[in-house]
Parts: sequence; C-alpha cells; structure tokens
Amino acid sequence: MNIEAALRTVPFQSVSLGYVTVHIYSPEQLDEAQLGYAIHPDCTPLTGNKNGDWRTSWIVIAYEDGSGDPIFIDVSTNELSVYTAMNGQASWNAQLIADSLQGFGKALESIFMIAKGRENPAALETHPITENERLKTLEEIRRYNPKANLEFWEIWLTQE
Repeated sequence: MNIEAALRTVPFQSVSLGYVTVHIYSPEQLDEAQLGYAIHPDCTPLTGNKNGDWRTSWIVIAYEDGSGDPIFIDVSTNELSVYTAMNGQASWNAQLIADSLQGFGKALESIFMIAKGRENPAALETHPITENERLKTLEEIRRYNPKANLEFWEIWLTQE
C-alpha cells in the first residue's frame, strides 16, 4: 500500500478535544506538509543521519495545532509507525505514539468518541473527562498500539 492510500484509511481530517486539535493532511497536501521538516522552504533537503536529524524516512502526515508539533510516519517500517517530536528544538527526538498508521486511526477514533460534546475548551470545562473515561480510552488506544508511548494521548486526555 502506498502512503497516499494508507493515509486515506485514517477516518478523520481532524479531531478536537478541549484545547487540542490534531489535523491530518490529505494525500494531496503531503508534499507541502514536508516544508520545514524534510525540505527547507528554498527546496533543499533538511534530512540527515546523525542523532537528532530529521530522517529521510519520516513523512509528516499531521500536526497538533496548539504546539505545531508534527506527527509523522516512518516509511522504513512495514507498518508505518507513527511518531511525534517537539517542534522548535535544536534536534528531533521522535516519540512513538502509534504502532502503525492503522493504530493511529484507531487511537483517533477513541479520542473522537470521548470528545463528543467536549470539542472546545468551554465544552470540556462544562463536561470534564472522568478518570474512568480517561482510563478506558487509554486502554482502547493501548489495545491497538501496545508498543507506543501513551504520553501524547495522556496529555490530550488530561487537559484542564
């Protein structure tokens, strides 16, 4: 499956919960999404093989709007593992947030379900996530992503 076809399997263009929205790029936006990460705005490559470099195998597929942190797949893995890294640092420290692109889609579905009626900060304040809801959602995410670091998802679910 090529990247564009795999990306079309992600069930959402964006998911919002409280202060956080994750926006997923369409296949048609992928080239533009690489600017500032793999490609400098002057069209020269920004990739390297040293620790902290942006890797040639990383393709930005989404971003978190509050921080602007990229969400990217690693095309060197058969399952297209999904990562994020803090934007604006001196180097890239990739954090695995989903074992596969399919697992990422399942995690977004879990967030989408708990986000109903909590899509913005005011709605989340009026109807906060209970500890039981948070734990069940994290359990669902873990079921599809047993190797992933859940910190990304935990932060999203514990906004105040």
